[in-house]
Amino acid sequence: MNTNNIKNICKKHKSLILSIVFVLSIAILSGLGQSRWFKASVLDVSTPFDGAIFPIAQSPNYLAWSGNIKTTKYSEITPSELINLPDYSLAINGGSNDDIKNAQLTFPVVYLGGYEGDHKEDVGSHLAVDIRVPEGTPIVAIANGIVTKVKRQNSGFGYHLCINHSHVPSYPDTNNTTSLISCYNHLSEISTEEGDFVYKGDLIGKTGTTGTSTTPHLHFQIDKTTAPWSPYWPFSGSEATSANLSFFDAVSEGLGQDKAQANTVNPMKWISANFSSASSKPQKAITNNTQSNTDSISFEISSDSLSFTTTETTTINITAKKNNNINTDYKPSSSLTLSSNSPSAIFPKTLQFTNGQASISVQNEVAESFSLSIAENDNTALINLISEAPEEETLHAAANETTETLLSNDIKPEVTPTEAPQQTIEAPLLSQVHFSGDTTVFLGTSAHFEVILLDQDAAPLTVSEEAIDISVSEGATLSPNTIDKNNITSPLLFTLTSDSAGTYTVKINNFQYSIEIINEIKSLSAFHVSIQTPVKKNSSNTLNIQAIDEDGNNIPQYTANGDVLITFEEGSGKLSKTTLSAQDFHDGKAEVFITPHSDTVQIRASNGAYNGKTRIMTTQEVKKTENIFTDVPFNHKNATAIAYLKDNNIIGGYPDGSFQPNKSVSRIEALKMLLLGLDKGISPSQEVTFPDTDKNAWYSSYIGRALNLGMVKGYPDGSFKPANSVNRAEYYKILLEAAEAQISQNPKASFSDVPNDAWFSGYADFAKENKITDATSSFQPSGNVTRAEVAETLYRIIQLNNKQ
Repeated sequence: MNTNNIKNICKKHKSLILSIVFVLSIAILSGLGQSRWFKASVLDVSTPFDGAIFPIAQSPNYLAWSGNIKTTKYSEITPSELINLPDYSLAINGGSNDDIKNAQLTFPVVYLGGYEGDHKEDVGSHLAVDIRVPEGTPIVAIANGIVTKVKRQNSGFGYHLCINHSHVPSYPDTNNTTSLISCYNHLSEISTEEGDFVYKGDLIGKTGTTGTSTTPHLHFQIDKTTAPWSPYWPFSGSEATSANLSFFDAVSEGLGQDKAQANTVNPMKWISANFSSASSKPQKAITNNTQSNTDSISFEISSDSLSFTTTETTTINITAKKNNNINTDYKPSSSLTLSSNSPSAIFPKTLQFTNGQASISVQNEVAESFSLSIAENDNTALINLISEAPEEETLHAAANETTETLLSNDIKPEVTPTEAPQQTIEAPLLSQVHFSGDTTVFLGTSAHFEVILLDQDAAPLTVSEEAIDISVSEGATLSPNTIDKNNITSPLLFTLTSDSAGTYTVKINNFQYSIEIINEIKSLSAFHVSIQTPVKKNSSNTLNIQAIDEDGNNIPQYTANGDVLITFEEGSGKLSKTTLSAQDFHDGKAEVFITPHSDTVQIRASNGAYNGKTRIMTTQEVKKTENIFTDVPFNHKNATAIAYLKDNNIIGGYPDGSFQPNKSVSRIEALKMLLLGLDKGISPSQEVTFPDTDKNAWYSSYIGRALNLGMVKGYPDGSFKPANSVNRAEYYKILLEAAEAQISQNPKASFSDVPNDAWFSGYADFAKENKITDATSSFQPSGNVTRAEVAETLYRIIQLNNKQ
């Protein structure tokens, strides 16, 4: 047959040939294990967009709910305690009525917001919306689509999945269509698998607190398909470190906000713009909620009965499969585990497979919804079960529920002033951990860092209702290596040592801190210069200068080759320092404080050979209605002192933006603030030799200087106790010694609780006569000193010295 005849046949039977090629492609793709790809692609084209719904239908009414978000499961909540998911717009519009308060409790972190609790969009780089709901809350697909990712991991996003939605309205221009990817993170259960087509409203999982999460919630985001990966995140850990920011600070300060805006859309606003509860979803049979991956070995779980009473048992059948066929030769490995999310479920923990199949009996004496899962390496499968109370108990429970519903909806019982409803006080739990200190040290030296534990109200944790686990990577030693949940001091001081170079991670519950131990230094290549954002005009801002090598890594033991000059490349303002020497760099980093006077600013750092500069940044006017710190408004009784010390970079806040004015200060905190405030400088750290201090620790230079000035000394047992709280008598001695005050040798009886012969009597007298303290009749020498009192007294001493 010649070529022309072949061409004629192809033209005449073009449609038939294309059909044959299409069918052959399906067969080939299926044989290559790509049947899921084909299934997804065909359904993607054939099912039109029919609107969107929110991923969660109901949440607790937090203003009336008596449960605990940490411990109460969704299955334990009565219907009367649930309300429709609040309107997201209420959370971001602000206000003080109950609907707004409940919305803000439900959406604690908003789109492109931060961790400041201000519910403001476009100020941070949190590219999702956090929906705060109890563990086990059902999550549904927001629209028709293909499941493109299912991942179960113990860090980061935890258990999460992503769904691709094709030919959907874009945002904010809803007249055009695009493709978007919705992602659901920190789940406790996943009820679908990669390649599945899901309809709007299909159950795809349940909320949890897996991964980097401290409270049950749904981290819900919508990525554009142009995002390089999903779930997308706008900055890396190294980028945050290079900017001298912790993870939480990086989010709150908007690190990578431009990337977040370019690669995501506001998920709640997109749904609101396209909301439609109506669905073209067809009726389909409900099958067991099994899960398995696409590896050669997978598990299939079925049950004789998915629902049974608390006095009965059900039989679970487990089949090991290979390439969708029963693997009769399957032998379980040592990594095979059988587990349940219910502590009351009773079942064998080992499995005996015969010809690839095993059966077990399961019982649960508690009436609840629960799951049973099997896992071996990366292969997992899960089945959802329900244990119900016997009929008599069920009727009794139903009667009680009816009574509760009537009471809550129709009968409002009268409450007299003496019968006020009892408030439920949430037990103190660890919700945040802030690390600071060494991040890079040389081999043969110890790394020192401090930890502040915060509760659910962002207040320092002193006791905890739950155990606090602390661990460190293999090959490193941590001292101390435990945290007593019944006696938590703040800050906690730790030392890490290792005989080998490497990166070591300290983990406190789900929070992590990394320390790098190195044995060599690369040459200086440049300076990385950055300013905290937003840059405030006519107010103090922190400028960070970091010495980096050719790979962009920090140089921890930077030795300056000549002074580093700090200049305005663009704009004008005031610099706290214009030159930096080697002594100004700690762990390869230095700080300068800048007060811009212009609308734009750019700062340059140079030692003649190596340079670095910030990008050109627009400054913002500081509104006087803003708080000095998140917990220090301008009408605070110590506002003038705190604002002065903050503007002059003598004091700083915590990573969450708070100052915690009522927090007691430790000896080392007081020393650092006083030495900085009174410009007393620091001393070489090698001079500190107390057995409970380390000459390489960040605080050693302050202790050394205070010792040289005679401000402090050790305790009789030879220790220094840097983390101990300082009492009032000790503090005023340190303050006035640092200020070189002239203390009378013949003190008066100024206070009822200060005897004339007390060692601190002269200091108390001076403080009262010069109005350094507000105390009048009693001095309370053994009482603790708060951060606000340190700020106030330091400010008054500075003002007193300025007058002399």
